[in-house]
Amino acid sequence: MTKNELWEIWELAKQGNTYSRKPLPVEYVKEAEEYINGINSTIEKRQTSWSAKYPIVLLKEIGTENESMAKRILFVISQWRREGIIVDYYYMFDDIDIAVKIGYSLPSVIEESIIRFKKNLSVDSIEPIIEKLWKYYTDEDFAKFADILFKSNINTLIEKKNESHMFFTLLITGSLLYKKDPVKYERYLKPIIDYAEKFADISTCMILSKIYPVSKEAEALLIKLIVGNEGARVNIYKFGFHRDFKKLKKFCDDKNIPESYSLLLLILEVMNEYKSDTKKIVQYFTEAYQENREEFMKVYSRLSDKLNSVKALFLLAVMIKNNDKEEKLKEEEINADIIRYVEYGFKNKNTNVLEYLKGNISKEEVLKQYVNGNLHMVEHFYTAVASMYTHSSTVRKLLDIYMELAEKDTYHSNEIRIYNYFIDGREKWLDKSPIDSAEVLIKYGFPFKKILAIYCMAGDESWNGENINMADAVEIIKGHENEALELLDEWKKLEKCSSDETAYQTRLMELLFDKSDIPDYSLLVEMINHKSKVIKKKAEEIITRHKEETENLLESVKTKAKGETLQIINRIMKFWNNEHLFHDGFSFTNESAIKFCTENFDTANTKVISWLPEGILSGVRFADMSGTAPAVIMEFILVEYMSLAAPYRVKAADKVAEILNMQDIQKTLEGVYNTWLNNGADTKLKMILLPYCVFASDTQILQLNKQLLKWAEASRGALAAFAVSVAALNGGSVALMMVDSISGKFPNNQVKKAAKMAFSTAAKILDLPEDVLSDRIIPSLGFDKAGKKVLDFGAHTFTLSLTPDFVLSIYDNGKEKFVKSLPKPTSEDDPVKAETAKKEFSELKKQIKAVVQTQSSRLKKVLMNGRYWSSESWNTLFVENPIMHQFAIGLIWGVYENNKIIQSFRYMEDGTFNTVDEEEFTLPENAQITLAHPADLGEELTSSWKTQLDDYEIIQPIEQLDISVIELAEKDIAGKKIIRYSDKYISVGKMNSAAKKYEFIRGEVLDGGSFFCYHIVDKFLNIYVHINVDDMYMGQDFEEQISIKEVAFCRLPEDGEPLDDIKDNMILDVSSLSQRFVSSIIGLLDKITE
Repeated sequence: MTKNELWEIWELAKQGNTYSRKPLPVEYVKEAEEYINGINSTIEKRQTSWSAKYPIVLLKEIGTENESMAKRILFVISQWRREGIIVDYYYMFDDIDIAVKIGYSLPSVIEESIIRFKKNLSVDSIEPIIEKLWKYYTDEDFAKFADILFKSNINTLIEKKNESHMFFTLLITGSLLYKKDPVKYERYLKPIIDYAEKFADISTCMILSKIYPVSKEAEALLIKLIVGNEGARVNIYKFGFHRDFKKLKKFCDDKNIPESYSLLLLILEVMNEYKSDTKKIVQYFTEAYQENREEFMKVYSRLSDKLNSVKALFLLAVMIKNNDKEEKLKEEEINADIIRYVEYGFKNKNTNVLEYLKGNISKEEVLKQYVNGNLHMVEHFYTAVASMYTHSSTVRKLLDIYMELAEKDTYHSNEIRIYNYFIDGREKWLDKSPIDSAEVLIKYGFPFKKILAIYCMAGDESWNGENINMADAVEIIKGHENEALELLDEWKKLEKCSSDETAYQTRLMELLFDKSDIPDYSLLVEMINHKSKVIKKKAEEIITRHKEETENLLESVKTKAKGETLQIINRIMKFWNNEHLFHDGFSFTNESAIKFCTENFDTANTKVISWLPEGILSGVRFADMSGTAPAVIMEFILVEYMSLAAPYRVKAADKVAEILNMQDIQKTLEGVYNTWLNNGADTKLKMILLPYCVFASDTQILQLNKQLLKWAEASRGALAAFAVSVAALNGGSVALMMVDSISGKFPNNQVKKAAKMAFSTAAKILDLPEDVLSDRIIPSLGFDKAGKKVLDFGAHTFTLSLTPDFVLSIYDNGKEKFVKSLPKPTSEDDPVKAETAKKEFSELKKQIKAVVQTQSSRLKKVLMNGRYWSSESWNTLFVENPIMHQFAIGLIWGVYENNKIIQSFRYMEDGTFNTVDEEEFTLPENAQITLAHPADLGEELTSSWKTQLDDYEIIQPIEQLDISVIELAEKDIAGKKIIRYSDKYISVGKMNSAAKKYEFIRGEVLDGGSFFCYHIVDKFLNIYVHINVDDMYMGQDFEEQISIKEVAFCRLPEDGEPLDDIKDNMILDVSSLSQRFVSSIIGLLDKITE
């Protein structure tokens, strides 16, 4: 930067560069600027109203000729802004980094961070701050600071330890120094041990865990705490061993600490931390029980008091599961345990429930006294108690009363939650399936309808019913079909339905009539008379799929049906006729089509085209060019499509369209579409997009993509999403390729989601994996295998050839020479053919551009993830398809076995295969082929391939051999997360551009428009990359600086959607992943942050 540019940054900061826009008071400007210009060497610290952020861009000037000026600007901000040196707790680490770089001493930084933000900092968060500071200051700096322990009255420091974090900071600093060099820093051991002997608090647990390898005294104290102090044991596990249970267990084993006594209790203390891995706890408890029942029972007996009875229930669950009659599990003892916990654990909540369990009051009295929303929910209690349901009458009474209390609440979330805990607990503690748990409930008298209602209320995406799966409901319904129908009938009779109750009914309808073996569909047919439009629509969808079961029922209802009900029945029957009558072998003549359209024109729905200008549907010629078709044919086609309730291909309309000139249809529909577009694209008339897309040319489909972007930018994402879903119904290669491309890269998530669903539906219909469909829809665009295509003017013809750089060359067959462009037609040429050929040439260039962009993107992904083809599918795609053929000859390929390359090769223009030594290579029949990556080839082989391509003057269509292979250093990784970029800053604008270019998926936008992560998803590897950034927000200044805090490679959830809040068990070890993938991701992020 120049000094003028630095001064411009100062001018912006001076005006106040935060939301509050509080400028530097005028009276201080002169003093500040004299210091910045070096006129004055110091400035005094002041309290002002100035609100300013550090301009991060100034940090880049450190180490340049302008370092002094940049530091002075930052120093003025730190001394005079109202926020102080460090703005707040949440941005503390960023500001610490700046404070250090502009010259603040270690004590100053500690005072402004750890001491100042004491209320926000727990004792265990002090150590990471100190360790971060160790990167900037020397051991001697820290020793000078820690020596305050000897210069101050230690008793006074201890007395004030809860008022300030200073004493804890000194102790932790001293322990870190002592661990580094026990001889040099021996002086810190005595105050540490003295304190540890008096206080068994968190800081003691942390410090002893840190220095025990170099201090026998510390080790002895640590063992004493583990054996004799339950609270300290938990803190040692949490803060000393950083929740690494294996490490703590090894320590206990090495030091001969009785495992079943201490560690069993430890796990029980921290049960909530094991929610995601309860099965491992069960396994550990089971092993402890089987190995030493006597010790196990001692622990159980010790916990069987009022305070710890709930913890005893977990052990009791293991005893029940593994009981071999050596221990007598009496029901009255289990009941007593439950009552003890309810008595102590619930305290003053629901005391009437306790009285009911004791038999002192009736259920009716409990229900009468219940206050809405006062249900006591304790997850770990319910999950443990679930395992005792068949062994305890008290547990059954408890679950029964709580479910009835939950029913009285305004919302159904507690019903779902309790049932979820029940099936979750039995699955984890007893290995019982949700279906088995449902059957157990029914066996003991729990109403089947309640269970089914809970499944319908929860659905598959309930946040408080994560173990409730609708597929299980199908099994549970078996044998209870009549009761299930009764539940639907009861819900149907509700006078008013909330949106939630409507959703429950639609789920139940799908369960019964789409997924279960229900013999009677009469209730489903009755649902088309429902007051709710949503339920009517769902009934129509389901009936449409079940012609055999409902056709006679519909016929009998139709005679008395009126209004909307009759319209629904007519639509359903029309759909059935559409599927049955107009099969692939059926065709109209011109005359029969006119008669059919006239007789079957839906006069009741003419309103759907009443907005069209007069005459816009006229002038469409017959396909055989025998004349102009009457307007009723186009009117019929539009009315049939635009009156649909949901989009699908109307075969009657499609068959009628076959007798018309397709270019005339496309031109006419272009006029209709533009009329709708120019009138504001009314969503009430959005069905016009259906016939437009169904009959659209490839060029029209590509133009629609531009309109989708406009709608998305204009906050009309719902309309754009609808458009992309109907575009898939076009069925052409270009249309499906566009939909596939949008599903991976589009600025609007709603549109991307619709594209994914549409493409997935197409793949399911064709019974193909999505990747295979993506291969098959790559169009040839009319080129033959040699990459040639003839355009016919009539008297003259021209041969187009596709060059390796995807440019069209034109060969005049009459003149036998290449020409730069298509000439004007001569008098000898057919004007219609010539016009068609020229239009085709123009469209071809656009289509080639679109195909090349899409396939380049796909091949770049293959280079990252190593997706492979069989020999046969590779030949089909890269040899037979003329466009992909051009890609194939410019790239280096590899035959792989077990993810390792066994032979690299190049595909030649003559159809042969060559090795790096230019020897002919025969492709094995069962080979697995993918793009070779430099990480797999190695430096020498990569260099040899580069030389060969240079010798033949071949330019690669995508970057392959020049890709850098990056290996992560130890300092780049913390645990399983990558911290390589934590100290690098990039602008918001650069991050946004990268996200768009590389198809990042933005995390969920939270309140206030903020978000904190991006994702890179790879479905082939079933992995997503979680990129955690500084808080970003919509509309953020592009020049604002942010950093990538950490990166994690995660297992992709079953639904294929990445999660913002990642769990530890989802994070994958980088060393276990494909090097090409990791290297590619790191290379990409390196580019962004460079």
